[in-house]
Amino acid sequence: MAPEARASTLSELTFEDKLISADSNINSCLPHAHPELGGPGRLVVSYNVNSFDNTDTYKDVSIYRPRFVDLQFTPPAPGASNG
Repeated sequence: MAPEARASTLSELTFEDKLISADSNINSCLPHAHPELGGPGRLVVSYNVNSFDNTDTYKDVSIYRPRFVDLQFTPPAPGASNG
């Protein structure tokens, strides 16, 4: 399931991955931007998902894999502040 991303500016970006919740062992880590995969108005970000309890990943192998978020936005005008 793809995460939901929301923001009015890139500096306010938040997303929610339905697999991760406050009452589970599942956590996200190691975010990384991939500007080489995007272009004007597009940025690809990856992050990893794991569990604090390693038996979770044996029960459900889909937990331990990278996720990708494709962010699309209107690039700022030349010389404009990014807020």
